[in-house]
Amino acid sequence: MKAIVKSLLVALTALLATAQRGVEFSYEGVIVDATTRYVQQAG
Repeated sequence: MKAIVKSLLVALTALLATAQRGVEFSYEGVIVDATTRYVQQAG
């Protein structure tokens, strides 16, 4: 029983870590995209 709970916790932690990285990545992507567009318009 403990092994099942432990593996579930590990899977959940991995999911959360991946989700956080995904949010950070897309957030950076939006900033880079906006900056690129602004530079293209200004140039």
